[in-house]
Amino acid sequence: MAAVAAVSTMQSIISSNTIAVTAILQQSSEGNVKKKTGRYLRSGAVPNRVESVWFKVDNYGDELEFLHFTSLSRESFNVLCILTEPVLITLPLHRDSGTPRSQDLKRRMFSPRDMTAMALKFLLSRAEMKDLHVQFGAIITVFDRCIEVGMCAIVKVLLMTDARSRLY
Repeated sequence: MAAVAAVSTMQSIISSNTIAVTAILQQSSEGNVKKKTGRYLRSGAVPNRVESVWFKVDNYGDELEFLHFTSLSRESFNVLCILTEPVLITLPLHRDSGTPRSQDLKRRMFSPRDMTAMALKFLLSRAEMKDLHVQFGAIITVFDRCIEVGMCAIVKVLLMTDARSRLY
């Protein structure tokens, strides 16, 4: 009697699992028909660059909002961007690449100002990278590369002999 009950329980579990697997396979086959435009952007997990928090703060935010986001005043941040831009133009996004060509620079999604802000936000924030990349409208791999390049540029600027990069 107990064996019959165990067998019937196992049959009901197997049939419910089969129904679940069939539903999952059907949804995945329907999902593959859609046009692939990047899974994060298509699902709305990462906002567009022009809809990101950074774009709104940089272009439309007041001074206090900008200070809160970057931990620098707008004037100080502008000086930092002026100093880092020539360095960022010479650094490739991929380690194995050489100096970027002009067409490579035109294809970059983020400007030197954006990359400086990414590196600064990453260095001064206690949040993790997975929480910060959404604020800039970048997927995490692009955000990681921009941070790496931005930090290299900031270090090179701090090592310069320019009076604006030194504290006296």
